[in-house]
Amino acid sequence: MFSNFYIKKSPSFHFYNMDIDMLRVLPANVYWKNKEGYYLGCNEGMIECGLITSEKDFVGTSLKDHGHLLDVSQFEEVDNQIMNNGKPMCLFEKAHVKGFPTFLTTKYPLFAAEGFINGLIGISFNISRITNYQRFFPLLCSDDLPSKIILQKLEENFFKKLAANNILLSQREKECLSYFRQGRSNREIAAFLNISTRTVETHVNSIKNKFACNTKSQLLDKLEDYND
Repeated sequence: MFSNFYIKKSPSFHFYNMDIDMLRVLPANVYWKNKEGYYLGCNEGMIECGLITSEKDFVGTSLKDHGHLLDVSQFEEVDNQIMNNGKPMCLFEKAHVKGFPTFLTTKYPLFAAEGFINGLIGISFNISRITNYQRFFPLLCSDDLPSKIILQKLEENFFKKLAANNILLSQREKECLSYFRQGRSNREIAAFLNISTRTVETHVNSIKNKFACNTKSQLLDKLEDYND
């Protein structure tokens, strides 16, 4: 039973004494499996996003039963690595369902009462159309996977898209744009970067020019085309 599992309380693990009722109301896709690879349960998010039809049908299945939805060999490699080394992992995952959504997933090893690894739990957020993904960091991050690492991965992907479309930004412009996407004002950006507000305004105006925009609202609309 799931109640026999826990996640170690240490600097490397964020959750402790997992409550199945709490898992079911998380605003995410949550599932847990034993070390043999068989799923033991999931929350409503898995059903709502179209990955499965019901928890009853999901329990007792394995990755191989869901080959039409995902890359089985890749998922098996990641899951085995987590259960062998006992360390959580954060990664991007694609599902072969409508829209081919991108998920930001953190997987944690589960431990039996005796202390050995006996499974894992996965917590996934659909980030395909989410801009303010920072609000999910407290749920996703353990002490050795801080929010800045997840942010860095998302930002790298975003700026690669810009470069591929010949929108080339300086390092300072990238920093300003990152904070701008979080809804920060010029004054707040200046404080974060330890530069003057006027300097921020100059960088933001340069960014708007590169996106062929006249206003910040236009820039926000343009940015939507490059969000994951």
